[in-house]
Amino acid sequence: MLRLYFTIHVNLQDSIRTESAEAVGEELVAYVRYYGVTAGSVDDALELIVRDVKDGTVDSIKGGEVDLDSLDTEIRKRAISAGMSGIWHRSGRILIDESQRRDWG
Repeated sequence: MLRLYFTIHVNLQDSIRTESAEAVGEELVAYVRYYGVTAGSVDDALELIVRDVKDGTVDSIKGGEVDLDSLDTEIRKRAISAGMSGIWHRSGRILIDESQRRDWG
């Protein structure tokens, strides 16, 4: 089994209008999220991630095998305890606006 770590970019199905003091009326259209996955192959891991996304479409995925020592201690604990195929880390969504999405490259 491979232990893998990915950064994904997702385009939201429905944009989110902000109401905070810092960004009144800003339209958030996408997000970045980090995944840790154990799988038999990279393709199997990507399939798990794509199936997990329910609120938009995956625009891009970058990553691969990870040195567990490079991860935060709390994330590493979950990876070590994951012996079977599956997602062992899913970060929160980092919401972004259109200008930030254009910078994905």
